[in-house]
Amino acid sequence: KKIIPYDSRIEINYTVTAPEYLKLRITNRYGDVYIENCSGDLTLDLSNGSFKANNLMKRSQIRLNFCDASINRISEGYIDASFSGAFIEDSDDLSLTSVSSRFDLRSSTRLSVKSRRDKFFIGTTGFLRGDSNFTDFRLDELGKEINIMAKYGRIDADLVSKNFEMISISSSYTDIYLTFDPSASYNLDIRHINAFVTTTGSGSSLEKKVLDEDKKEYLTFGTVGKSPGEKKVNIEATKGNIYLK
Repeated sequence: KKIIPYDSRIEINYTVTAPEYLKLRITNRYGDVYIENCSGDLTLDLSNGSFKANNLMKRSQIRLNFCDASINRISEGYIDASFSGAFIEDSDDLSLTSVSSRFDLRSSTRLSVKSRRDKFFIGTTGFLRGDSNFTDFRLDELGKEINIMAKYGRIDADLVSKNFEMISISSSYTDIYLTFDPSASYNLDIRHINAFVTTTGSGSSLEKKVLDEDKKEYLTFGTVGKSPGEKKVNIEATKGNIYLK
Protein backbone atom coordinates (compact mmCIF):
# COMPACT_ATOMS: atom_id res chain seq x y z
CA LYS A 1 0.00 0.00 0.00
CA LYS A 2 1.28 3.45 -0.97
CA ILE A 3 1.89 5.80 1.93
CA ILE A 4 1.75 8.91 -0.30
CA PRO A 5 -0.28 8.72 -3.56
CA TYR A 6 1.36 9.98 -6.74
CA ASP A 7 -1.32 12.64 -7.20
CA SER A 8 -0.84 14.00 -3.68
CA ARG A 9 0.25 17.62 -3.15
CA ILE A 10 2.43 16.71 -0.21
CA GLU A 11 5.98 18.14 -0.45
CA ILE A 12 8.96 17.02 1.60
CA ASN A 13 12.04 19.28 1.84
CA TYR A 14 15.34 18.61 3.57
CA THR A 15 17.84 21.27 4.64
CA VAL A 16 21.28 19.87 5.45
CA THR A 17 23.94 22.09 7.01
CA ALA A 18 27.49 20.81 6.56
CA PRO A 19 31.04 22.16 6.17
CA GLU A 20 31.71 23.09 2.55
CA TYR A 21 34.93 21.02 2.44
CA LEU A 22 33.08 17.68 2.77
CA LYS A 23 32.86 15.25 -0.12
CA LEU A 24 29.25 15.04 -1.25
CA ARG A 25 27.42 12.20 -2.98
CA ILE A 26 23.79 12.98 -3.81
CA THR A 27 21.19 10.97 -5.71
CA ASN A 28 17.74 12.46 -6.19
CA ARG A 29 14.70 11.58 -8.32
CA TYR A 30 11.85 14.00 -8.92
CA GLY A 31 13.26 16.80 -6.83
CA ASP A 32 15.60 19.79 -6.66
CA VAL A 33 19.08 20.16 -5.19
CA TYR A 34 20.54 23.51 -4.08
CA ILE A 35 24.16 23.94 -2.94
CA GLU A 36 25.94 27.11 -1.86
CA ASN A 37 29.70 26.43 -1.98
CA CYS A 38 31.45 23.07 -2.15
CA SER A 39 35.23 22.80 -1.82
CA GLY A 40 35.16 19.00 -1.61
CA ASP A 41 34.50 16.55 -4.43
CA LEU A 42 30.89 16.42 -5.59
CA THR A 43 29.02 13.49 -7.15
CA LEU A 44 25.45 14.26 -8.17
CA ASP A 45 22.87 12.08 -9.95
CA LEU A 46 19.68 14.04 -10.56
CA SER A 47 16.53 13.28 -12.56
CA ASN A 48 13.42 15.36 -13.19
CA GLY A 49 14.46 18.35 -11.12
CA SER A 50 16.58 21.48 -10.86
CA PHE A 51 20.14 21.94 -9.66
CA LYS A 52 21.57 25.24 -8.47
CA ALA A 53 25.04 25.85 -7.08
CA ASN A 54 27.27 28.81 -6.36
CA ASN A 55 30.93 27.70 -6.43
CA LEU A 56 32.08 24.10 -7.01
CA MET A 57 35.77 24.34 -6.26
CA LYS A 58 37.02 20.76 -6.71
CA ARG A 59 36.24 17.81 -8.94
CA SER A 60 32.53 17.55 -9.74
CA GLN A 61 30.76 14.67 -11.48
CA ILE A 62 27.21 15.57 -12.39
CA ARG A 63 24.57 13.50 -14.17
CA LEU A 64 21.41 15.27 -15.30
CA ASN A 65 18.35 13.64 -16.82
CA PHE A 66 15.39 15.89 -17.73
CA CYS A 67 16.83 18.66 -15.55
CA ASP A 68 17.71 22.34 -15.44
CA ALA A 69 20.99 23.44 -13.88
CA SER A 70 22.48 26.78 -12.94
CA ILE A 71 26.07 26.99 -11.68
CA ASN A 72 28.02 30.15 -10.95
CA ARG A 73 31.47 28.59 -11.10
CA ILE A 74 32.84 25.08 -11.58
CA SER A 75 36.60 24.54 -11.40
CA GLU A 76 36.94 21.00 -12.74
CA GLY A 77 33.91 19.03 -13.80
CA TYR A 78 32.31 16.31 -15.84
CA ILE A 79 28.65 16.64 -16.78
CA ASP A 80 26.57 13.89 -18.39
CA ALA A 81 23.31 15.46 -19.55
CA SER A 82 20.25 14.07 -21.33
CA PHE A 83 17.27 16.21 -22.34
CA SER A 84 18.46 18.94 -20.00
CA GLY A 85 19.56 22.56 -19.90
CA ALA A 86 22.51 24.10 -18.09
CA PHE A 87 23.71 27.64 -17.47
CA ILE A 88 27.30 27.98 -16.24
CA GLU A 89 28.81 31.39 -15.60
CA ASP A 90 32.46 30.36 -15.34
CA SER A 91 34.49 27.15 -15.65
CA ASP A 92 38.14 26.15 -15.85
CA ASP A 93 38.21 22.58 -17.13
CA LEU A 94 34.84 21.19 -18.19
CA SER A 95 33.98 17.93 -19.96
CA LEU A 96 30.50 17.31 -21.32
CA THR A 97 28.72 14.22 -22.64
CA SER A 98 25.25 15.18 -23.75
CA VAL A 99 22.15 14.28 -25.75
CA SER A 100 19.36 16.66 -26.79
CA SER A 101 20.43 19.34 -24.33
CA ARG A 102 21.21 23.06 -24.28
CA PHE A 103 24.24 24.70 -22.71
CA ASP A 104 24.76 28.39 -22.01
CA LEU A 105 28.39 28.83 -21.02
CA ARG A 106 29.54 32.38 -20.35
CA SER A 107 33.28 31.81 -19.86
CA SER A 108 35.32 28.62 -20.11
CA THR A 109 39.06 28.02 -20.17
CA ARG A 110 38.95 24.46 -21.56
CA LEU A 111 35.88 22.74 -22.93
CA SER A 112 35.68 19.12 -24.09
CA VAL A 113 32.48 17.76 -25.61
CA LYS A 114 30.91 14.56 -26.83
CA SER A 115 27.59 15.73 -28.17
CA ARG A 116 24.48 14.55 -30.00
CA ARG A 117 21.62 16.84 -31.00
CA ASP A 118 22.64 19.66 -28.66
CA LYS A 119 22.87 23.43 -28.78
CA PHE A 120 25.84 25.30 -27.32
CA PHE A 121 25.89 29.03 -26.69
CA ILE A 122 29.41 29.92 -25.55
CA GLY A 123 30.63 33.37 -24.53
CA THR A 124 34.41 32.99 -24.48
CA THR A 125 36.53 29.84 -24.44
CA GLY A 126 40.21 29.18 -24.78
CA PHE A 127 39.99 25.60 -26.04
CA LEU A 128 37.10 23.68 -27.63
CA ARG A 129 37.70 19.99 -28.34
CA GLY A 130 35.61 16.91 -29.04
CA ASP A 131 33.14 15.43 -31.49
CA SER A 132 29.51 16.15 -32.30
CA ASN A 133 26.54 14.92 -34.30
CA PHE A 134 23.58 17.14 -35.21
CA THR A 135 24.89 19.82 -32.82
CA ASP A 136 25.14 23.59 -33.21
CA PHE A 137 27.92 25.66 -31.63
CA ARG A 138 27.71 29.43 -31.30
CA LEU A 139 30.83 31.13 -29.87
CA ASP A 140 31.22 34.81 -29.13
CA GLU A 141 35.01 34.55 -28.91
CA LEU A 142 37.64 31.84 -29.35
CA GLY A 143 40.96 32.36 -27.62
CA LYS A 144 43.39 29.57 -28.54
CA GLU A 145 42.17 26.38 -30.21
CA ILE A 146 39.36 24.41 -31.82
CA ASN A 147 39.91 20.71 -32.45
CA ILE A 148 36.65 19.04 -33.31
CA MET A 149 34.95 16.43 -35.50
CA ALA A 150 31.46 17.54 -36.49
CA LYS A 151 28.69 15.86 -38.46
CA TYR A 152 25.39 17.46 -39.50
CA GLY A 153 25.59 20.67 -37.52
CA ARG A 154 26.97 24.20 -37.41
CA ILE A 155 30.04 25.93 -35.96
CA ASP A 156 29.81 29.70 -35.70
CA ALA A 157 32.55 31.84 -34.09
CA ASP A 158 31.89 35.58 -34.06
CA LEU A 159 35.51 36.40 -33.21
CA VAL A 160 38.69 34.34 -33.39
CA SER A 161 41.45 36.07 -31.41
CA LYS A 162 44.57 37.21 -33.24
CA ASN A 163 46.50 35.17 -30.65
CA PHE A 164 44.83 31.85 -31.53
CA GLU A 165 47.14 28.87 -32.08
CA MET A 166 45.27 26.23 -34.07
CA ILE A 167 41.92 25.47 -35.64
CA SER A 168 41.43 21.87 -36.75
CA ILE A 169 37.97 20.85 -37.95
CA SER A 170 36.90 17.62 -39.64
CA SER A 171 33.32 18.01 -40.80
CA SER A 172 30.55 16.33 -42.76
CA TYR A 173 27.40 18.19 -43.79
CA THR A 174 28.32 20.97 -41.37
CA ASP A 175 28.28 24.73 -41.91
CA ILE A 176 31.34 26.58 -40.59
CA TYR A 177 31.45 30.34 -40.07
CA LEU A 178 34.66 31.80 -38.60
CA THR A 179 35.31 35.53 -38.23
CA PHE A 180 38.92 36.34 -37.42
CA ASP A 181 40.35 39.42 -35.77
CA PRO A 182 41.29 41.78 -38.66
CA SER A 183 44.96 41.66 -37.59
CA ALA A 184 45.12 37.84 -37.42
CA SER A 185 47.65 35.98 -39.59
CA TYR A 186 47.66 32.23 -40.21
CA ASN A 187 48.40 29.35 -42.54
CA LEU A 188 45.30 27.97 -44.22
CA ASP A 189 44.67 24.47 -45.55
CA ILE A 190 41.12 23.45 -46.54
CA ARG A 191 40.50 20.07 -48.19
CA HIS A 192 36.87 20.07 -49.31
CA ILE A 193 34.60 17.68 -51.18
CA ASN A 194 31.48 19.08 -52.77
CA ALA A 195 31.48 21.99 -50.32
CA PHE A 196 31.01 25.72 -50.85
CA VAL A 197 34.04 27.69 -49.63
CA THR A 198 34.36 31.47 -49.24
CA THR A 199 37.50 33.13 -47.85
CA THR A 200 38.02 36.85 -47.35
CA GLY A 201 40.76 38.67 -45.54
CA SER A 202 43.39 41.33 -46.05
CA GLY A 203 46.75 40.19 -47.30
CA SER A 204 45.54 36.75 -48.39
CA SER A 205 47.72 34.66 -50.68
CA LEU A 206 45.63 31.60 -51.49
CA GLU A 207 45.59 28.96 -54.19
CA LYS A 208 43.04 26.35 -55.20
CA LYS A 209 44.13 22.95 -56.43
CA VAL A 210 41.96 20.27 -58.03
CA LEU A 211 42.41 16.89 -56.36
CA ASP A 212 39.56 14.92 -57.96
CA GLU A 213 37.34 16.64 -60.49
CA ASP A 214 34.73 13.87 -60.53
CA LYS A 215 34.32 13.93 -56.75
CA LYS A 216 34.54 17.75 -56.67
CA GLU A 217 37.47 17.47 -54.30
CA TYR A 218 39.69 20.53 -53.96
CA LEU A 219 42.47 21.93 -51.81
CA THR A 220 42.45 25.61 -50.89
CA PHE A 221 45.71 26.62 -49.24
CA GLY A 222 48.07 29.50 -48.55
CA THR A 223 48.52 32.26 -46.01
CA VAL A 224 46.38 35.04 -44.62
CA GLY A 225 48.01 38.15 -43.20
CA LYS A 226 51.64 39.21 -43.11
CA SER A 227 53.19 37.06 -40.37
CA PRO A 228 51.36 33.71 -39.94
CA GLY A 229 54.16 32.06 -37.98
CA GLU A 230 52.97 28.71 -36.57
CA LYS A 231 49.26 29.55 -36.49
CA LYS A 232 47.25 27.06 -38.54
CA VAL A 233 43.71 26.61 -39.80
CA ASN A 234 43.14 23.05 -41.08
CA ILE A 235 39.69 22.03 -42.29
CA GLU A 236 38.64 18.78 -43.94
CA ALA A 237 35.05 19.09 -45.09
CA THR A 238 32.55 16.96 -46.96
CA LYS A 239 29.49 18.95 -48.04
CA GLY A 240 28.39 22.05 -46.14
CA ASN A 241 29.29 25.74 -46.34
CA ILE A 242 32.62 27.18 -45.15
CA TYR A 243 32.92 30.92 -44.66
CA LEU A 244 36.12 32.49 -43.31
CA LYS A 245 36.30 36.24 -42.85
